[in-house]
Amino acid sequence: MQKAAQAVVSPREMNQPDPVEEALRTQIEQKKISYKTMFTHLKGLKIEIEHLQLLMEKGKLKLQKDFEVWWSEETRSLQSQEEKPFLQNSASVLKTPSSFFENQLHPCTISYVLNVTSEEFVTELLTL
Repeated sequence: MQKAAQAVVSPREMNQPDPVEEALRTQIEQKKISYKTMFTHLKGLKIEIEHLQLLMEKGKLKLQKDFEVWWSEETRSLQSQEEKPFLQNSASVLKTPSSFFENQLHPCTISYVLNVTSEEFVTELLTL
């Protein structure tokens, strides 16, 4: 308001820019540039994140499909083994003690899975 009143009294002085106003305008312009830069950067990150999410979804579907194929093969294999007649002479069949399997800590054995966390299990599977 002071500036408006001063403009009525001396209009020539109004043509000169106010230093405080100029500093604020400069600061606003800098903030605009910073905002646009960050907006562009975030927009690029959004595209990258969406791409990674798509890849994760594809990987998840592939993993599920591969598991289902493996599971059906295992089921068929077990069914075919059950359909085979048992050997007449069971003494000739090599029997492995169950304690052997319980002591094996391989990522695919139940005893291993029960002794590790899910993160350790996934890490171990990825290193195979």
